[in-house]
Amino acid sequence: RLLNDQRQQDANTVVDRYSWISAGVIAATPLPGIDLLGAAAVNAQMVVEIGRIYGISLSRPAAQELAVSVGRTLASLGVIKGGMGLISAALSLNVPALVLSRAVQAVGAGWLTRVAGRSFITYFEQDQDWGDGGIQDVVQQHFDLSRREGALRRFLSVAINRVVFKGTAGIDQA
Repeated sequence: RLLNDQRQQDANTVVDRYSWISAGVIAATPLPGIDLLGAAAVNAQMVVEIGRIYGISLSRPAAQELAVSVGRTLASLGVIKGGMGLISAALSLNVPALVLSRAVQAVGAGWLTRVAGRSFITYFEQDQDWGDGGIQDVVQQHFDLSRREGALRRFLSVAINRVVFKGTAGIDQA
C-alpha cells in the first residue's frame, strides 16, 4: 500500500509537470500543426516517465502508440470538444478577449494532458490493463473527475497564473 501511494504521488507529480509543459508548448508555438506535434511528443514522454515509476520500461514507439490511443479516445468521446468548451467558458470570465483564443488552446492542452496522464496512471496501476470497460471507461472516468467544479476551479486558478498572465516563465517553474 505504501509503495502504491508513493508511486501514485510520484506519477501525479509527473502528470502535473507535463500538463504545464504541454500548455507551454501550445502557448509558445504559433503554428497549429507544430503545436499538436509538440503536445504529442510531450504526452509520449509523460507515458515513459509514468511507466518507469511503475517499473515498466517502454520504448519510445510503444509510448507514442499508447499516447495516440488515449488521444483518439479523448476525441471519440467528445472530451476534447467538451473540455475546450468548459475551459473557454471559464477563461472568458477572467482573460482579455485579445489573448483568449491562445489561452484556451494552451490551458485546454494542459487540462487534457492531465486527463490523459491520470488515465495512464490507472492503466499502469492495473498492470497495463484498461479494465473491463476498456480505455473509454478509464478516460471518461478521469474526464468526469477533472471537470468537477472544485477540481476544474483549482486547475484553472493555477493555469490562469502560470499560462495566461505569466506566459512560459510561469510554466518553467512548474
